[in-house]
Amino acid sequence: MQSGKLKLKEYSTNRSGEEKLVDGQDDGSTTIEPLEYPELISILPTVSTPRPPLSESILEWIEREYKSSRGFELGTFNPSILPTLFQELSMKWEDLAGAYVTNVIATVHHFCSTLLTRLCPEERVMTALWSLLIDGLLQRYSKLVEHIQFLLRTERSGNLLTTNHYFSETLDKLRSERSAEPTESFSFSSGNAAQRTPVGNLEHTVRDIRDILQSYYQVARKRFVDNVCMQGTDYHLITGPNTPLHVFSPRFVVDLSDERLEAVAGEDITSIQQRKSVEKEVESLTEGRRILVA
Repeated sequence: MQSGKLKLKEYSTNRSGEEKLVDGQDDGSTTIEPLEYPELISILPTVSTPRPPLSESILEWIEREYKSSRGFELGTFNPSILPTLFQELSMKWEDLAGAYVTNVIATVHHFCSTLLTRLCPEERVMTALWSLLIDGLLQRYSKLVEHIQFLLRTERSGNLLTTNHYFSETLDKLRSERSAEPTESFSFSSGNAAQRTPVGNLEHTVRDIRDILQSYYQVARKRFVDNVCMQGTDYHLITGPNTPLHVFSPRFVVDLSDERLEAVAGEDITSIQQRKSVEKEVESLTEGRRILVA
């Protein structure tokens, strides 16, 4: 998805408020390490190790799958093979989306933590307030992860559907290009004489399946990427009505009990003892002054 490589350098702020220089990865992205926030581990999607690409070509793979599922069709194919092949083609979508969502959640969580550290320089207040906010933040992250799983199920497990006219246009273009190609292929006999062999029904069907998959894959991939960005990360984390930045709101403060409010903003034991000691000393001095004046 990256066009070109760019190494970024930027300053970030860790949880202790110290600024440090972060080197971006070679693909031009700057990533916050999710392990810095152990509370995120339980809700982040699992990203598996990528599988190596197939050694066979796409046409060989389609032919193998077609042979294992074909029936008595003549000049056509069973359309139920298309969802099966598309699931295999899009098997890396889940890991790609999971890695993207993990990076976005970690970045937003890091921003919320850094913002709270800047607004609450007193560590005790910041720690107490963060412990109250963390549940609301995790709930919003979980909704994002659930929505991404919904998009994956819709795209990969449902019917192959689209009303986008680019599908039919791309399919017509691919079929036109294929029809313009020679309908015969060369083969060599034992006498090394070149002979023309007509393209068989099997090869024609396999290429037609390839054209349909290629046309639909282009439309579905763009749709999925847009939905992940707009419905997923943008709505659930940035612009929606229940984003992480809406957790710390006037309603949140109003709903705090007296005990929790005291735990967050109240004086610690040391400050209370010092204040009582000073008040007692002031009372003694005031009483001594009264006696001297009298």
